[in-house]
Amino acid sequence: MALTRVRRSAHAARASGYARGMGRSACAATLALVALLALACGTPDAPAPTPAPTATATLTVVATAVPEPTATPTVAPTPAPSPTSTVTPTPTATPTVEPTPAPLAELVEPAPDVFEQRTFEPGEEIYWGDVREVWGPTFFMDTETGRIEGYRATSPLSADGSWLLVHDEQEWRRLLFDRRNGSVWRLLESRLVAAEGERLLLGGSDGYTLTDRAVREVVSLPVPISEDPRGLRGEAALFSPDKQKIALNVGAFVYLLDIQSNESSVLFEVSDDGELGFPQEVTINSLMSGNQILVTVMYCESRGTTCLYHSVSHRYAWDGRELPWDQRWTDLAPDGLHAAWQERCLLQSDVGWHDSWPAVVVIADAETGEVLFRVRSATLTYGDWLEGSRWLPSGDGLVMEVKDGFVIARVRPVPELVYLPVAPGPTIHIHPVA
Repeated sequence: MALTRVRRSAHAARASGYARGMGRSACAATLALVALLALACGTPDAPAPTPAPTATATLTVVATAVPEPTATPTVAPTPAPSPTSTVTPTPTATPTVEPTPAPLAELVEPAPDVFEQRTFEPGEEIYWGDVREVWGPTFFMDTETGRIEGYRATSPLSADGSWLLVHDEQEWRRLLFDRRNGSVWRLLESRLVAAEGERLLLGGSDGYTLTDRAVREVVSLPVPISEDPRGLRGEAALFSPDKQKIALNVGAFVYLLDIQSNESSVLFEVSDDGELGFPQEVTINSLMSGNQILVTVMYCESRGTTCLYHSVSHRYAWDGRELPWDQRWTDLAPDGLHAAWQERCLLQSDVGWHDSWPAVVVIADAETGEVLFRVRSATLTYGDWLEGSRWLPSGDGLVMEVKDGFVIARVRPVPELVYLPVAPGPTIHIHPVA
């Protein structure tokens, strides 16, 4: 109906303009006819027009000399234009459009949905049966609308939440779900090493392949794969914030891969330590919102039939520089300026000084290692088993538990404790007692 009205309005406008144009044309014709009649017949009883007086020019003579005649400038003849030759343009070759590469059929294949998905409106009760019967669910909230998406039998796979690992008894760790377009991929002759945003890193029998979101090859990475005599078989990867570099942990090595140059270099290699024992595990984690890499080695000191474990960490920038790291640091602020760890109190008894509860939380400068302040009767372990940092995203403070509840230990603008109106819940079983 709106289109019909627009067309009628346009037709009416054209009709109105035509009528006005006809009216103006008729008026102009009438005036022209009157003027012609007046010229031909004259106007009766009209007096003859009086001629206008001619103005007399007065010449003032300045010099008596006879002026020389002014030479008439010679005008050069205009040359005839030479004929312009027309150049026939060479036809531009039509570029050959490369076909879009297909997904790597030898590594993955599309798979049907094998999980449940539900959407909960704001304020709606989230009840989805007994969640103990299945993996998950994983929930995502839209902070603008309050709408919540839930996925059963899944767990988060990437830090940005766009990739989920689908849990299935027959397809254990082989199904990937892409939340952005709803695709489900089944891994074939490959291993998922890392997923983040538009990139997947897949491992195969002959190396590693970086793909886009549609599992099309971006680059094949030159990483040497060799057996480690220590038996370390860990495999994990981190992407740099600009997604142009990859830190890849393979066994006893951590490689730094440059995607643009397709080159690799050794960032870290595990070495045996006589005091700490023999290495058992290597892990890599991101620091400062992905701007730094933390490599941690777990050593086993043999004590008879048991192991006394020690961990040693090394911090690196994405350009390969090693940065300071204190082995006591357990929680680094997102901005990398401060670090925190937990110590036990030293109490004196009949048998001397010994470690005892409650704990002390220590906050230090991450560049100099200088201890800034300690919070007594506090702990970073809440008993909730949640992973991740206890620091505020801004890095201004650290959340910890004290005897009376929870506090934020602020490091700026001045050190202070800010109590939160939250009491420890009944499920929190690790807390200060004094």
